[in-house]
Amino acid sequence: MSVVSMMDGGRQRSRAAPAGALPIRCRLFGPGREDWNRGLRERRATILHEAELRRLADGAIVLHGIPSIELRLDRTQISRVLEHGLRISSPDIEIEIDAAAFRRALSALLPPGQVLPFPARHG
Repeated sequence: MSVVSMMDGGRQRSRAAPAGALPIRCRLFGPGREDWNRGLRERRATILHEAELRRLADGAIVLHGIPSIELRLDRTQISRVLEHGLRISSPDIEIEIDAAAFRRALSALLPPGQVLPFPARHG
């Protein structure tokens, strides 16, 4: 579900997700507003967002569309995310990727293009 569909009362729109679409959960934090937690972090919002996986020629995966970062995962990191998922934290945002959702998005990706040699024409 995208931010737009959350604003639409949580109703799913009937659109096809692109290949490699990955749902991620983002928790947004800010400074505390009340006297008792002033100076501490408090959760302001939790949104479901959609990132896009792109496969590189060396087998690595790049995640585009994650707020604040562009994440590159090599082969060993990919296997860890496939098993355990991923959580990334910074002072103002926490991003969580579910292992099952990552598996589904990864299986929908097309393999990287290959350059095939063509024999020279002799004529």
